[in-house]
Amino acid sequence: MKLGLSIGYSGAKLAIPIERIQLAEHLGHDSVWTAEADGSDAITPLAWIAAETEQTDHKEAVELMADLAGTNATS
Repeated sequence: MKLGLSIGYSGAKLAIPIERIQLAEHLGHDSVWTAEADGSDAITPLAWIAAETEQTDHKEAVELMADLAGTNATS
């Protein structure tokens, strides 16, 4: 079984719970998920998280939807 952590969207001030993410990584979580909303993108938090973690897979809901539709150009 794989475990993931969803942190939602970061908000306009880019609030990322990096300590919680690092703890989840230490406890064996496989992925971190972010979201987009008005005034907040998903890619910026993922870049920050990638710089602060070692093994966690970084995902966004938009990427998952593209994978399900078979249209993900990054794969």
